[in-house]
Amino acid sequence: MKRLPLYLFVLLFFSTSNLYSQYQIGLIPRLSPSKSVSAKMSYTDIKITYGSPKVKGRAIWGAMVPYQKVWRAGADDATTIEISQAISIQGSRLPKGKYSFFLFPTKDDQWKVIFNKVHKQWGAYDYDEKENVLTVLAAPSSNLFEEELKYEIQDLGLGKGIISFQWEKLKLDLSFNTSFIDQLKANVKVKGDTLPDNLKFGPYLQGAQHLINNTDEIELAEDWIKKSEELYDPNSEWNEAFYPKIYIQGHIQWTKAKVLAKKGNFKEALNIVSELKKGADKYTFYNYMGKRDRVDEHEALWKQNKTMN
Repeated sequence: MKRLPLYLFVLLFFSTSNLYSQYQIGLIPRLSPSKSVSAKMSYTDIKITYGSPKVKGRAIWGAMVPYQKVWRAGADDATTIEISQAISIQGSRLPKGKYSFFLFPTKDDQWKVIFNKVHKQWGAYDYDEKENVLTVLAAPSSNLFEEELKYEIQDLGLGKGIISFQWEKLKLDLSFNTSFIDQLKANVKVKGDTLPDNLKFGPYLQGAQHLINNTDEIELAEDWIKKSEELYDPNSEWNEAFYPKIYIQGHIQWTKAKVLAKKGNFKEALNIVSELKKGADKYTFYNYMGKRDRVDEHEALWKQNKTMN
């Protein structure tokens, strides 16, 4: 066998090295494109970045992706998930930060889902179990065929959601919750402490409105509307400059009525509605917001509930 001349060997070496370098710096596109999906859930930002391989007619589960082995949950670099606030995922707490995201597929009903603190790594080749921050279990389910691997973040409202992994005919859903109520409490308190005295009622009124319209946090909503009543000054110049005081007072009373109704006190809630409906020839909360806030519909329902009770 003839040896290659030295100059040809050197030329070949540098040619292959250059090709490898070109690939590494991105001149040649990856076969599995890098993708990301982001969502803002209440006060929390969530971002997932992953390589998206295609099925291409191949057997995936138990073949290209082997069972009983840690997998990068995508292609090329390890999949990453970044959260701006701590969340609860599958019932377990995950602190805020950026993590690599791995799956441990099995033939059984439960897969391991792994969050590892080393977020920048190639595949799972350097995966170190000691760096795991959280491991939870999730059950895969059958799904419509997906040629390209994809992630979705589904917003179920008020910090509740699902992170969904889908590829081939398999789907894996992870439920999560953000610390929405705790963050809302902190924000209301900060605003209430820092605003001028004539505006301090506002954050508690807005917080109570949000809670009673969207959550089951009735006791907290009641505490906040009481606080708003205490802090509100009907003689404030600001109130007259932006809204007549009768509108502000009406807004507080209407929110209080909804709290009372949620607690089953329909009699007192209906008494408030009767007061709100007075002064039809004036600028009042009812005249301005009655239709938008469906005051009459609420009144009819509360009367029905009062009769039934």
